[in-house]
Amino acid sequence: MAAADRVPELLDSVLGRRPVDPAILAGLVREKVNESAYHEYKRGAWMKTADVKQELRAQVSGFANAEGGVLIIGIAGGEKSQSVDAWTFDPPECPDQAGWDEWLGRVLSDVSAKTRVEWKVVPVDGKDVVLVAANRAEELIRVYEKPNLVCHLRVGPQTVPIPETLFADLALGRRAKPDLAFEQMTVVGNTDSGGSYLNVTFFIHNQGLLWVPDLSVAWCGYARSGTQASRSLTRLLDLRPTGRHALLPFVGDFNVQVRNAHYGNGWMTRPDDKPRQVKPFELMKFGQKIVGLPFTAESGPWAWYGAIMVLPKNGAPLWAQLIVFGESGASTTFRAWPLSPGTPPVLAWFEGGDVPATPEALFSVPTLPGAG
Repeated sequence: MAAADRVPELLDSVLGRRPVDPAILAGLVREKVNESAYHEYKRGAWMKTADVKQELRAQVSGFANAEGGVLIIGIAGGEKSQSVDAWTFDPPECPDQAGWDEWLGRVLSDVSAKTRVEWKVVPVDGKDVVLVAANRAEELIRVYEKPNLVCHLRVGPQTVPIPETLFADLALGRRAKPDLAFEQMTVVGNTDSGGSYLNVTFFIHNQGLLWVPDLSVAWCGYARSGTQASRSLTRLLDLRPTGRHALLPFVGDFNVQVRNAHYGNGWMTRPDDKPRQVKPFELMKFGQKIVGLPFTAESGPWAWYGAIMVLPKNGAPLWAQLIVFGESGASTTFRAWPLSPGTPPVLAWFEGGDVPATPEALFSVPTLPGAG
C-alpha cells in the first residue's frame, strides 16, 4: 500500500495510543508524499523558531477544526525552502528538559481541553520523529495569539486563520446553510446506435465552511422513458404543456467522477449506502449521458428545455437550466447555466411554430463564467 494511503492509519494509531509503524514515515519520505488536509511536515529546526508555541497551537487546532490530522515534526518536506534537505529526516530537540510529555501537554492544554490530542515519539532509522495528532472537535476551537483569540482551519495542505466575523457566524449558527455553486458546465450532443443523446458535465463547488454530508444530483425533463418525476418535484418546476401526450417529466441520477486509491479513477454511480459528501472548498465533478429525449426526425425546428437539480440534505435545491435546439432531428444549439435562487427551471418540449426564437427567449439569462 502506498504511504499516502496510510496517513489515516498513522492518525488513528496516535489517537488510539497504539504502536506506530515506522515504515509509514519512511514511506512518506521515500515516496515524497506531499502534505494534505490530514498531515503536515515540520523539520526539526522549526522547534527553535521564536513563535513555535503559537504555530504549534495553530496547526493542531486547525486540524481539530477540520477533519482531524497529524503534525509530523522531524521531516523536511518538499517545499522549495528546504533546498537540498528536502525529503530527509531532521529530528527535533525537545525545548524542555522534562521531556515531550511535559512540554506538549503545557503548550497544547487549551486545545486538548476541547478535543482529543495525543502525541508519540517514533524512532525511524535511529532518528526521532514527533507525531502530534488531533481528533475532529465537536465545536470550533480558538487559541490565544496576543492580543486576540484566533480560530484556525485546515484547508487542503494549509492551515489558515478565519476572520472573527465568520467565526461568530459559525459559532452562533448564522449562515448555517450549504454554499454550493455550479461551475464549468458543458452540454454536448451526439448520436450512437441507440439514437441521439446528451453528454452533460459540471462541477459542484462547496464555497462555504460547512460539510455537505449527503448530496443528490439529478436531471429532469420531458423524455420517452425513465423514472417519472414525483408530484413534490414537479411542483418546483415551471412545466410547459406539450402536444405529445406520451411525454412525461422524468428524472435520472448523475454519476460522480472519483480519483482515489480506493475507487480508482473514473465515473462512479451513486451507491445507496455511501452518500456523496462534499467538503469545504471541494470541487466535485458530475456527468451523465442523458438518453430517451424526444428528438424528432421530422422537418422543422424543435427545442427541449430540461433542468439539473442539486439537493443537499436538509437544504434548498440548486437549479440549472438545460436547453437544446435542433432542426430536422439534428441538435444544433446547447446551453446550460445556473438559475438565480427562487427561479424555477422550465421543462418543455416545443415543435414547429411553438419553438422560441432564441434559447434566452423564456429567461433573463445572466452572463456567467463557466456556462457552456
